[in-house]
Amino acid sequence: MNENMVDLIGNTPLIQLKTTATPIHQGKLFAKLELMNPFGMKDRVAKRVIECAKKSGVLKEGAPIIESSSGTMACGLALVGRCMGHPVHIVTDPRIDRVTHAKLESLGCIIHIVTKMGSEGGWQTARLELLDTLLQQFPDAFWPRQYENPENQNAYEDMAMEIMQDIGRVDILVGSVGSGGSLSGTAQTLKKYNPNLKVVAVDAVGSVIFGQPDQPGRLQGGLGNSLIAPNVNFNIIDEVHWLNDEEAFNATLQLAFQEQIFAGNSSGSTYHVAKWLAEQAKVSCNVVAIFPDRGDRYANNIYNQEYYERNNLFLGKIKTAPRRIELNTIADSWAYATLTKEQCNKRLVFIESNTTGTGMQALRKAKDLNYEPVLISRNPDLYRNLGHDHCVVVTAETNDKASLYQALVKEHIQPIAGVMTTSDFYLETVAELAEYFDMKGNSRESIHICRNKALFRDKLQECSIKQPKYDIIKSESDLNSLRTEIEFPCVCKVADDSGSNNVRLCSSWEELEEHALKILKIEFNGRGQKTMQTVLVEEYIQGPEFSIEMFSWDGVPECIGITEKAVTGSPYFVEYAHIFPAKLSNEMENQMIEMVASTLKAVNFTYGASHTEIKLTDRGVYVIETNARLPGGMIPELVKNSTGIDLLNSQILSSVGVKPEFIKENLGASGIYFFTVKESGILRSINNLEQITEMPEVKCISIHVNEGEAVQAPENFSHRIGHVIVAGSSYEQVNQLLEQIDQLITYSIDPLPVGRKTM
Repeated sequence: MNENMVDLIGNTPLIQLKTTATPIHQGKLFAKLELMNPFGMKDRVAKRVIECAKKSGVLKEGAPIIESSSGTMACGLALVGRCMGHPVHIVTDPRIDRVTHAKLESLGCIIHIVTKMGSEGGWQTARLELLDTLLQQFPDAFWPRQYENPENQNAYEDMAMEIMQDIGRVDILVGSVGSGGSLSGTAQTLKKYNPNLKVVAVDAVGSVIFGQPDQPGRLQGGLGNSLIAPNVNFNIIDEVHWLNDEEAFNATLQLAFQEQIFAGNSSGSTYHVAKWLAEQAKVSCNVVAIFPDRGDRYANNIYNQEYYERNNLFLGKIKTAPRRIELNTIADSWAYATLTKEQCNKRLVFIESNTTGTGMQALRKAKDLNYEPVLISRNPDLYRNLGHDHCVVVTAETNDKASLYQALVKEHIQPIAGVMTTSDFYLETVAELAEYFDMKGNSRESIHICRNKALFRDKLQECSIKQPKYDIIKSESDLNSLRTEIEFPCVCKVADDSGSNNVRLCSSWEELEEHALKILKIEFNGRGQKTMQTVLVEEYIQGPEFSIEMFSWDGVPECIGITEKAVTGSPYFVEYAHIFPAKLSNEMENQMIEMVASTLKAVNFTYGASHTEIKLTDRGVYVIETNARLPGGMIPELVKNSTGIDLLNSQILSSVGVKPEFIKENLGASGIYFFTVKESGILRSINNLEQITEMPEVKCISIHVNEGEAVQAPENFSHRIGHVIVAGSSYEQVNQLLEQIDQLITYSIDPLPVGRKTM
């Protein structure tokens, strides 16, 4: 026996429909009757979203739920939310039918109806504006965000598995599109079992989802949209069909008459398209149509002859075959278009960027590759030299997934070709988005292991890869319990920061205790993200430092080269010079490459650039850390100068699902010298820059500070004040050039006034 109505959601029937199958046209047509859920298909979403929100603590006990909806999602939220003890507010518009209004009212919902359309986006915009007002009125309220919440798609994994259990294989999946979750989510799971699955979307004439001009006065409900919802996964959809109001309503009447299924117009349109596809099939195949809605809410329009007369609609008028058109061609009656990546996806979304390396270059290179770069940032002012002329800049809270999805909707950024970042802090976000949009990329779990140095250490230990001895500290008591066991000197670092931030060599217990307790108190990192407040204490490995630059595709890594690094002295480890390629024996190179390949395999790193730091000792090679991204510190420029390989271009191509090809040229060697001061104070001048600029081997010089500004002796990478890049015919020449620059460069610095802070 079921405990309540929520338990009745799911496990809906799949039935076979009538088609005119012939020896030539052999398609079988099935209907997944999602309309058999208590209120309809969106019951699945409501249940999944609310349960996840309660489990994560986002939805607190008894807190209100507020959503914008005019149909089955509203009823699903009312069912699940009220059953679980939450007040439910539904924001809707005058198009809501009497039956739905009565259901919501009887279930105890508070209904808010907007009175006029928004200036842009029709009724949807007006509803979202009112919803925002309500959220301010109820600060503890939970907004399910049906249009961008990834749990919308995830809710349909169970439905896909139910279909698989019933018929074993699906060749063509047909479904209506509104918020995009049902078709995208079901298709994503079914494609795991049949990669050749054809996914067909059904939309309304006058809906903007697939590039049609908006017609806010369209009569169809339940499908179509005046906004593009992030849950529409354009990468997984192969074909789209549009039906106008008259065709959709007549198709719904046909469904009732021919199959005795009393449904809404989303089901009717889907039925008409799916039946045609089944009857066109040249080989035996299974066509599954998703029927999301019942017909009771349409009794006064679709099933009412007077309604047709009032709206100048003709009963029985419907085409028997669609017209094929190109995407972005206006459709006024049943038509279809094929979707391709080239047609749909030219926008490349960057979630934040690094601040000192190749981030701004990546935006320009994306444009050079004929993509439209879009930078989403919580604070665009963070980036020097950000030119709004070479990219679209969107301000949004990038540390909040829901805000990111909302930005994609509000700014009409979709469809997109790919998503990437040049910042350590947003690698997990990008992995999650790539997975959500069904794009090639690393799993969130893989990136999480690389970003969390404590988990990384555990994974390498599990795989017997040589690394420093280590301890993980999460509290002051953890630290004190290790007092007699830790050997000095040791390295104390944050488990989940970036670069050399808060990495220190400690020579005594007092130094370790002070630095570790400082880290444990850090609640937020430099990008405003919550930290793990975890300390990693590691054995200090003495020896020269190198980084292995790899590029992976489908889990197969290729070594681009090895960088030799120079770092400042203790107690901090800030890189002040690099040379690429390093000078090593073939045997040593191969040993390093094999160890890093094993490391990447251990963390399941499969796509794109990686940057693994190692140390070479008389006891062998030790892995220090793997960064699941392009190398920083302008290393991609050194690689390009010495091999002709453009790592930035390659990473951009990888992010849009294109496998890059690497052709190495022997162009010599390249190096970088970072300008760092030895004492903190007020910078008066950087001396001998003219002499350095006149050196013929200098490729570029960049200074990040102005005279009169405060500068600091380096404790992390952000304290570097500029750099110079050189190129030469050999490692020896480049090394000599860097030594020459080191001897030439000096700084005039005044003492820091009392009360003034450094960088």
